[in-house]
Amino acid sequence: MSLTVGSSLPVSERRPGDEAAILAAIGCIHLLDNGYTESILRCVAILELLLSHSKHNYTALLMIVRVYLYLGAGSKAAEHYARLDVKHIQNQTISWVIFTRISTIHPHFSVRKARSGQTLWDPATSPSNALKWMNKSQVQMKYGISKFLDNESFVNLLDYIPYMEKSEASLSKYSLICESLRISRFTDKMEDINYEGSLGQVNPEVYDVRDTAAFPNYEAYGQTRFEEMICPGPTPGKGWLAAQLRILRLVALLGRQTLNPDFVSDRILNTLEKGTIDDMTMQEHDANHVVLGLNLLVCFMVNNGPTMARDFIRTMLIVEGCMSRNLEVAAQPFAKGSTIHLFPLTLALEVPDWQFFHTVFVLLDICRLMSWAMEKVAQENRIARKVEQKWIDTKAAWCRTRTREVYSHVHRTASKLQAQIDQSKTVKEVTDVCFSRSQDDEIGEELQKLIDRSRMEMWSKELIASWKDALDGVIRTTFS
Repeated sequence: MSLTVGSSLPVSERRPGDEAAILAAIGCIHLLDNGYTESILRCVAILELLLSHSKHNYTALLMIVRVYLYLGAGSKAAEHYARLDVKHIQNQTISWVIFTRISTIHPHFSVRKARSGQTLWDPATSPSNALKWMNKSQVQMKYGISKFLDNESFVNLLDYIPYMEKSEASLSKYSLICESLRISRFTDKMEDINYEGSLGQVNPEVYDVRDTAAFPNYEAYGQTRFEEMICPGPTPGKGWLAAQLRILRLVALLGRQTLNPDFVSDRILNTLEKGTIDDMTMQEHDANHVVLGLNLLVCFMVNNGPTMARDFIRTMLIVEGCMSRNLEVAAQPFAKGSTIHLFPLTLALEVPDWQFFHTVFVLLDICRLMSWAMEKVAQENRIARKVEQKWIDTKAAWCRTRTREVYSHVHRTASKLQAQIDQSKTVKEVTDVCFSRSQDDEIGEELQKLIDRSRMEMWSKELIASWKDALDGVIRTTFS
């Protein structure tokens, strides 16, 4: 009700009731943590209502981007992120809000169009635009330092150089590179960026310049903050970065992307991982172990490293076992104990959230890496002749066939989910979730008084369209 106070103010001004609405939205997320899954949609409804009154409320825009991303609605998150009009240094400090794990949530361009007819979301270009700004900024900073030296303005250098060092080796920059290159693997679209030059020789002294204070914090000291409650997985740190760089190095070693495999050493990766907290999802942990094994297989053939033949055979068996498990998960995605599951909005309505898409895209990526690695091993063995060629060719063919089966099962699952949510009753179900569900549901009753049903149905349709959009991205991810 407080949102009606100050209705005569311009849309560019914050209204007196905005903070109360933000507090109510945070309260809904606390209810989510206590098992009231429908409260996340109520959080969306409150923030959408707030933004319909105060269109430029920066805090509400940040919050709704995170909530939509958590719900797996990447294109809706991007739609609101665009309204933030992120520029300059915010590409370092704020871009993480949407780009964290975006390559495993919504890596494909949006098939939905804005009212202007423009594409709503193209993750192949959005992170690269931020990277281009970072690269340009570093060139300008180096020019600035040379000017300071020419003018003997040494006092300014003391402030300028540390800032440049943090910018060149920021976690935001490295993570954007990793996300961009994974997106290019899914979409076969490479942006015009010198990624190798952007990476340089990776600095183990990575700086975290992400601005978490941009989110509201009404919690008591030591309590979980809003952005931590609604985060798509653990907050990535140095350990996560080491795992992603290890994947990039493997892809470069396989000749699948234009990077020099020597851009990062084992010493630097081990330094990054040392003493890090648990900053990876379970899926990323599993993928990291597989990549370690694949790197061992390829290096055995390519570099004549210290790997013994018995280690090669043992690792081959591990890779086979992993591929078999992945095929089982893809074939029975929602079976008991499966890592692929849906988010239960109600007992009758389950939807694909960030974790569904993250699990699926990591699965597709790691299966493709296994198939690529086996092809590379078979190719190199024709020259090195370290194992029987017929045996390794059989293993490579088996791996390629199983990868195609995994992709086929995942596409089938995504198509079924699209059909399930593309029904008129789904709009009603999503709308009903936000409104009163029982006589003692005071939050639902209050929302019914505040929001017209037609407006709530419009938001529900847009959310469902975003889910369909994300599922379409899964279907468009092909294996070659």
